[in-house]
Amino acid sequence: MNTLTIALVEIKQQFKSVTATLFTFILPLLLIFILGSSLSGLSTFTSSPKQEDQVKVGIVDLDRHGYSDHLQDFIEQSEAKKLITLHQLDSAEQLERDLRNGIMNFGVVIPSDFSDAIAKGQNAEHWQLVLGNDYYQNLTAKLVFQSFIDQLNNMQAIKQILGPQVALTSPAASGQYNSEPIVKQGKLSEDTSYEYTSFQYYAVSVLIMFLLYTGREAAVSIMTDKENYILQRMQAMPIHPSSIICGKILGNTIIALMQAFIIIAITKYVYGVDWGRSWGLLLLAICLIIVSAMGLGVLLLLRAKSAKSVHSIYQLIIVVMTAISGGFSPIEGAEPISQFTISYWGMQGIFDIMLSSSMELILHKIVILGGISAVLILISVMSYRKVVAYE
Repeated sequence: MNTLTIALVEIKQQFKSVTATLFTFILPLLLIFILGSSLSGLSTFTSSPKQEDQVKVGIVDLDRHGYSDHLQDFIEQSEAKKLITLHQLDSAEQLERDLRNGIMNFGVVIPSDFSDAIAKGQNAEHWQLVLGNDYYQNLTAKLVFQSFIDQLNNMQAIKQILGPQVALTSPAASGQYNSEPIVKQGKLSEDTSYEYTSFQYYAVSVLIMFLLYTGREAAVSIMTDKENYILQRMQAMPIHPSSIICGKILGNTIIALMQAFIIIAITKYVYGVDWGRSWGLLLLAICLIIVSAMGLGVLLLLRAKSAKSVHSIYQLIIVVMTAISGGFSPIEGAEPISQFTISYWGMQGIFDIMLSSSMELILHKIVILGGISAVLILISVMSYRKVVAYE
């Protein structure tokens, strides 16, 4: 009950300030409109489909029975040739070296006993797939090779049913491969042919940036109460310190959810932003971003000496995270650094939801975002006594 009361008081205090209300609800919508309108002509937001780089796959054929050639035929006669290029390598050591140096993006090792296993009627499952550094390239390559292995298993099943007199050939050579594309590019909806518009891009980036700012508001509120000795007076009452912190966080969390609802509703029905169809996953991503923001805000209280310093440091962190994650403008080559930010995983996760990507891709981002949130909250919970302690 104490926590809920403190949360309601926090919400009332935030809405007493006209400036804070405008900053929370009006400024994000203005930024989305200005950025979305002025930058819509950038090549990043054209309506043509994005052309992905081909995955360079190094293949080491220790079996020497031509299965690498069968694989090459399979790729050449399917849609996979647009996605993958094969490079024959001499040894697993060379493959490992090329992957480490970025020469190859993915690796396949065909074991020396592969033909013997096939001859004995075993399933074709024990190829060694060596992952590279890029999650999407790994996923693309695994889909292609799994498709080829599935075709081999189909041919093996035919041989076992019809008898050993049936020659087992490669799927490509026998014309038995599936003519359906192995990997399809997703679209926002059936009537679109692009990845995302400038309005969609900046709706996501601005939403995440302002959700992160709610953590700053919670941290500044707690520090201000501490400087004015309000926390000390509240602790003299029969109120547990955790109720104070939780009440402040709950109040700002409710404000953040209201902010997200207003931004999504207005951008959808006024700006025409397509947020996808997975509303549950979108809500989950938003909640995890808010949790991360609150955890980051509490952690700053452990180091900062005043509300002003909390405000300045948090502001710097948000601007830097938003910039390197491409929130202001997509930055080529910044992905290795941006992967250490909350903004990056939040943006990529919501983009995947917008694009109606596969559940595996979406959950990959959500799980990482959840891990970041869990770590920040765990550290915050363990340290909250220091936050409300006397100086």
